[in-house]
Amino acid sequence: MTKRSASLILALTMLLGFAPIGAVYADDMPWNKIPTEPEPEPEVKPEVKPAQTELAPVAKPAAPTAEDEKKARLFKAQMHAFEAGKLIRKNQYSLAQKEFRLAADYDPDNIDYLSGFANAAHKNNDWNAAALAYTRLMRKDPSRKDFFKSLGECLFQVQKYDDAVAAYKQAAQFETDKGEMWRRIGSIRSNQGRYDEAMEAYRQSTKLSPKDGKGFETLGALEWKQGNKTAALNTYKAGVANNPDDGDLQAAYAYALMGEQRWREASEAYKAAARTKGNTPAIQQGYKSAMDHIAYEENIAKAKAEKAAKKKH
Repeated sequence: MTKRSASLILALTMLLGFAPIGAVYADDMPWNKIPTEPEPEPEVKPEVKPAQTELAPVAKPAAPTAEDEKKARLFKAQMHAFEAGKLIRKNQYSLAQKEFRLAADYDPDNIDYLSGFANAAHKNNDWNAAALAYTRLMRKDPSRKDFFKSLGECLFQVQKYDDAVAAYKQAAQFETDKGEMWRRIGSIRSNQGRYDEAMEAYRQSTKLSPKDGKGFETLGALEWKQGNKTAALNTYKAGVANNPDDGDLQAAYAYALMGEQRWREASEAYKAAARTKGNTPAIQQGYKSAMDHIAYEENIAKAKAEKAAKKKH
């Protein structure tokens, strides 16, 4: 190769950007001085600090208003009353009484809850609690006269007899069975030994309820006990006239007739009692006794008649 050719090649190589072969492989260039491309510097990412966000304050719930509290109480009262109703249907009166009490505590103006408590306590034989509840009911609603009878029953059970009598007298003004109320009064006064008041109450019972044989029966028994047998027989007679199908009254009348040795009337009364009450052992015995006395008197009369006939002959 001529120097001119070499010069052309070198010029061309430099022109194209290539290092001359001789320069790269020149013997006088140390290996560690071979130029290399510089390594890229690591990218420095700017430090990102978390944004300082302020949390919004949590709003406190608004305090319940008086109306809200009232609604909550009424709802609780309804739930307790509903549970009490289920217990009543299961005859679980003690538990029902507790539920009605809670309902009435939450809603003291509700008459139905107080009434439910009173009735449950009554059936649970909690006489004092029932009596107090019935009294409160009638104070709240004076028109509820139907509670006087129940109040009288509770007062009688706790031996507050005068108060019970007062309650029954009030009940007698409104109850359909007025005679029964007066008969209860008569029973209380009789147990107290206040017989005149008792008989007066029983008489009132027979006037108000003439179709109730029990009033005649109890009045006649007390009159008989007091020794007024004529009055007792008249009472029994009036009673069976109004209540011919009352077997107990017929039997009591027959017994009184036996006491007065009116055997034939007694036997008829015993037969009437057997037709309505049934031929019980007591009626059978009473009737047999009456017939035996009748037979004895007939035999005596027959013997007297025979003796008188012999004297004539």
